[in-house]
Amino acid sequence: MTVLQPGLPGNARVINERGTIGGSVLTDTVNNFEQAALYRGDQVELIPRQTGEVTSFVIGLNDSDTALVLSIDALARRTVVLFSNGQATPLDFGLAPGLTVADPLLFPLGINNQGIVSGTIRFPGDPIKYQGFRFDPRSGETNLLLYPPSPIFPPTPVFQSALGIGINNSARVVGPVFQAFSNLDFIVSSVGVWDHKAGACTRSHRAIVRLVGLRARASRRLL
Repeated sequence: MTVLQPGLPGNARVINERGTIGGSVLTDTVNNFEQAALYRGDQVELIPRQTGEVTSFVIGLNDSDTALVLSIDALARRTVVLFSNGQATPLDFGLAPGLTVADPLLFPLGINNQGIVSGTIRFPGDPIKYQGFRFDPRSGETNLLLYPPSPIFPPTPVFQSALGIGINNSARVVGPVFQAFSNLDFIVSSVGVWDHKAGACTRSHRAIVRLVGLRARASRRLL
């Protein structure tokens, strides 16, 4: 085991093919505030703070050492920042009014070697509806990932959510898909793969969970 920067409190979250590690350095031991950092052997590069930032950490890293940083201010507002070649740029995902990027600590963002980002959007007023996306910082273009066709009849789910959890160097995005039917009596859980040329889901592996039985067993346990 190699210990990086002995005596320097910090956290590691991601590592790339070069061996660069993305994480943070602990800057305030009282409030547990951190500053995003890249570890390269015995060197540490601190990523400059954003205006008003109190804590930050690297949440994504590609093989060119381009990093995704989550920056949080004193009001707990979160900004995703792209750090590349010494420059930190807040990302504007170009989402429709009311839509926001789901919490990256719960729904990971991904970045590939072309700098294309994958992630998940949340919908206001609907705590169980999510939709994955693919974002290209070079063009500023955001593509929403389409829900896969219903595997059963009738074809309209009661609700559905699809998360964009990871992205490869061909810009294919992977993530779980959840589709509920018959007033939530059962749910279809799938692994979705979205092709780089379209937002359509090209493949999925499905498992059906019958919630009626689960609710019945849970009710019996409570008695």
